[in-house]
Amino acid sequence: MLIKDLIKSEALKFKSSKRHIAKHTKSAKTLEELSNDSDRYVLFNVAWNRNCSAETLKKLSNDSDWNVRCNVAYNPNCPIETLEKFSNDSCVSVRGCVTWNQNCPVKTLEKLSKDPDSYVRCNANKSLNRIRGAQS
Repeated sequence: MLIKDLIKSEALKFKSSKRHIAKHTKSAKTLEELSNDSDRYVLFNVAWNRNCSAETLKKLSNDSDWNVRCNVAYNPNCPIETLEKFSNDSCVSVRGCVTWNQNCPVKTLEKLSKDPDSYVRCNANKSLNRIRGAQS
């Protein structure tokens, strides 16, 4: 094996290891450090990880990749103000993920129940019905 191939192989292993750590670590500090990575899959996994702090999620909420923003929106640690901000996101998938967050405020769900996109409206109404059913 040529040295350049070996370096490439080791770089792939390192990248794969960071992705794995981002997905499985229980350390909020490690997730915060990994939130500075340039690898989209690392950021995707950081945002998905339920041990990610609200502060790190808030930082990732400004990411240009809608997949990362979707995972931020779905994460139960996502700050309420970030969910409210995402209710105006240009990406329908991000708005849809807001509707599935268990901590999404009723006010935000009511707003999304009037969204121009039928997927978002439908999911917002399902979440509202779930909440209202649990309250009765």
